Amino acid sequence: MKKFIKELKRRSVIKSAMAYLVVAWVLIQVSEILLPMVDAPEWVLKILTLIMAIGLPIWIIISWIYDITPEGIEKTPKVSDNRSVAETTNKRLNAFIIVSLSIAVIAMGLKLFNSSSDVDQRYVIAVLPFDQMNVDDDSDWISKGLATDIHTYMSKIENLTIISESSVKEALASKKSLPEIAKLLNVNYFIGGSVSQFKNDIKISVHLTKTGDDIDEWAENYNRNLDNPFQVQQDVSQKIVAQLKVALTPEELKTLQKFPTENMEAYELFVKGRILNKTRNKEDLDSSIELFEQALVLDPDFADAYAEMAISYFRYGFEGITKAKDCIEKALKINPNTAMAYAVMARIANFEHNWGESKENIEKAIALNPNDAWIQSQYADYFKNIPIPDQKKRLY
Repeated sequence: MKKFIKELKRRSVIKSAMAYLVVAWVLIQVSEILLPMVDAPEWVLKILTLIMAIGLPIWIIISWIYDITPEGIEKTPKVSDNRSVAETTNKRLNAFIIVSLSIAVIAMGLKLFNSSSDVDQRYVIAVLPFDQMNVDDDSDWISKGLATDIHTYMSKIENLTIISESSVKEALASKKSLPEIAKLLNVNYFIGGSVSQFKNDIKISVHLTKTGDDIDEWAENYNRNLDNPFQVQQDVSQKIVAQLKVALTPEELKTLQKFPTENMEAYELFVKGRILNKTRNKEDLDSSIELFEQALVLDPDFADAYAEMAISYFRYGFEGITKAKDCIEKALKINPNTAMAYAVMARIANFEHNWGESKENIEKAIALNPNDAWIQSQYADYFKNIPIPDQKKRLY
């Protein structure tokens, strides 16, 4: 064994292998930085890594057979006392390793900087309405509900900015192209999809597209029964966050893993009710409350249903305030982290001119769901309505 190791050293096989590993590592690190910049597919890096792995034993064999001499690359003699040749080979390999390690340090620095930039980057995302294909009239709520739910899930991530549904709807109504809408809304990603119905089954297609690109960065299809079309939005949200490499806090991770209810029938009623209470007309508000009540019969611990019902009651005006407060109390008793409950409570406090309570509750809601457009609008409403001290003195 000692003779073999001595022979490896004489033929500079160990140093040659070290030099190869350093160069291979540098190439892979640099490729990880440069390939995404030119939109190279992921398989390019995998192929490069495989080539580097296969090349190592080949390089070791070559370094056993050949030497780097002052006259060039020559076959290594079986026995040699020529120290000058060995010293030359060692010096050149040492220099090669030092240079490669220097490049490795620079590459690592660039990679760390690039990773830091990715983590700190704010992604601005617009969730587009889902297209409907051969969907029955009584099932169109599925596509509407999925888009809203994905929007709601994604809005709970602090490092994401999710454009409000009303802004997206208004931009689409302008009949502008998607690139024009991206520029108008200042978004860098679209989430879109479609729902297709085949008798009692549905196929849900979802994709994430970077604005300016024609290729989807992520896409997936889901096959569901009409009796249980949900929990897709939970999986979609988790996978998009992973695709964008967004850093999550432990609280955000728990949020993405938690579903509002385990009763899918109750959730269906909840989604239908939430669609109706956005219209704000009396008839739809009545219907939404009935749907929320039915959902709560199936799942009495459905905190979000109580919070949405509070919104419906609040939209009645003064006559609904008492019932809205009762719903909020029940929601927070079940789940003290129900963001929408705090937002409605803030809205009611604003309505009653309880400015301190309004500010406290809206800030709790924002902390729990930082990107929800309706919650943010309540914060704006608070600042719009709060009286300015000594206003008359400053106006005259």
